[in-house]
Amino acid sequence: MKKILCIALAFLFCFSSILTVSAEEVKWSAKPQFEEIYGSDEDGNMILAKMNEKYGYIDKNGKIILDFVYDYATGFSKGMAYVEKGGVFSYIDKSGKILFELKAKNYVANLNNTNENDLLLGTSFSGDYAIVVNNDSYEIFIIDRAGKYVSIPKGLWVEERDIYNNIAIVRPEASADIGYLNVKTGKTVFSPYTVTEFRDGYGILNYGDGTIAVVNENLDFVNKKINIGDANASISNGLIYLGEYDENDEPLNASYIDMNGKTIIPKNYLVLGDYRDGLISAIIRENDVEKIGYLDVNGKWAIKPIKASSRSAFFKGIAAFSETFNEDTYNENFGIIDKTGKYVLQPQFEDFSYDDYYAYAKVNGLWGVLNLDGLTTTGTPSVPSDTPDTWAADEVTKAINNKLVPSALQNKYKEKITRKDFCDLAISLVESKLGKSIDEILSSKGLSISEKTFNDTTDKNILSAYALLIVKGKGDGFDPNGYITRQEAAVMLANTALALGIDINSNEASFPDSSSIATWAKAAVNYVSSSNVMKGTNNGFEAKANYTRQQAYITIFRLFEAIK
Repeated sequence: MKKILCIALAFLFCFSSILTVSAEEVKWSAKPQFEEIYGSDEDGNMILAKMNEKYGYIDKNGKIILDFVYDYATGFSKGMAYVEKGGVFSYIDKSGKILFELKAKNYVANLNNTNENDLLLGTSFSGDYAIVVNNDSYEIFIIDRAGKYVSIPKGLWVEERDIYNNIAIVRPEASADIGYLNVKTGKTVFSPYTVTEFRDGYGILNYGDGTIAVVNENLDFVNKKINIGDANASISNGLIYLGEYDENDEPLNASYIDMNGKTIIPKNYLVLGDYRDGLISAIIRENDVEKIGYLDVNGKWAIKPIKASSRSAFFKGIAAFSETFNEDTYNENFGIIDKTGKYVLQPQFEDFSYDDYYAYAKVNGLWGVLNLDGLTTTGTPSVPSDTPDTWAADEVTKAINNKLVPSALQNKYKEKITRKDFCDLAISLVESKLGKSIDEILSSKGLSISEKTFNDTTDKNILSAYALLIVKGKGDGFDPNGYITRQEAAVMLANTALALGIDINSNEASFPDSSSIATWAKAAVNYVSSSNVMKGTNNGFEAKANYTRQQAYITIFRLFEAIK
């Protein structure tokens, strides 16, 4: 569940144009009655809450699913949650049935510093694994969904108590290095300085010399060297957040860059929030006064900054915004704004949070689940660079809903697409159509990949697309960040169809500018044209014109449909 960054300011100011809704008109799916609400599971069905100092699970309407009987509990992940009840430490299913208990005696044979009666504490599962911590010796290890001890490569120990989708943070014995371990594959990457937590599918290796590297969940390098100077780096929805601080850890400036190191949002801001729902909250200082507003991904003000105390990221077209902070109670006074900066619920909430499904608010010390129906139906402007064109929106949405577009690519729709990003799309389509992971697909075809194939990338999707003959290299490299033309896109699409066993022989397509289509691309253009995967423009096929991300998403979806 997303938490709100609070910065106390002793100012009161209102948006210039405020649409207020009275407190009586606030709709609750579940009225405030809970001491805490921690958020829902990945399906939005089981919400972890706290009442009378006990933990339990409710649905969005506040109906109790599992009673408030647990001394401690985590959220559910793929049907499992860790709970503590009456001195029993266990994992349960959604009916409350104990799947297995965490008993130290079951693990001592695999551990060095654990005795049979030690107390073991669990964490939520992420992917196929969870972290377990010995509360007495602080020894940390990994278990699978059956509760069995998971061996990791010899000479490594688990360093952190968090795990992200099978990625654990580990440290080699007798070494200052720290890095990531893909528990499922055993692959590792290390930094001599530090690493960030994995987030949104990416992790950062900080080398301590002003440079970082970015890796994906396969621990393949997305970028091996980005210069960031003295900044701290973290991931936010496919972008890299950079924050600089003074010796007292007070913020100096913040910015955003993309995975290629290109500046997206320059160092004009004191603090920047998460990039979510197309907008980024920004704190600036003007005449020693701190103000909060929201930027689009081009760095333009979507909501101009005003004097305020706290804010949330946007969530389904709304955000929480507080202009006052009570220094006696440490409570905010949050209202709900839309993307025009207008209040759709007047300030009245002491705190606010959200997850992937619901928004939660606190009133008179108790939390409830907000009903947001109808609050964002009007007055929400598009964000030019982060919203598909009107003509593209429907098919782009369908591509996303069919899981053909990785979350990191669900932005900057009108920008040109890179060779690397197109490989990600092609592999998503192949995996979707064959119902297997790319590793299984390559194995079934007797194919393998090598990180030595290109001198400028070790990205797994690129190497897999190369092995499947979807793409070719350029000299000794691949040029992952190079842009593609329309005729190159046609070839990649046709090659993806070939990789799926589709016959691409087609009648010759006719365009006013057919003579400009390269000989090596003609068969592919014929196929994508006859199958309605790619269409011409008003000027013909325009073989050498650049190809945008939204065009790529649309044609991947059309290919997905064409080969049903």
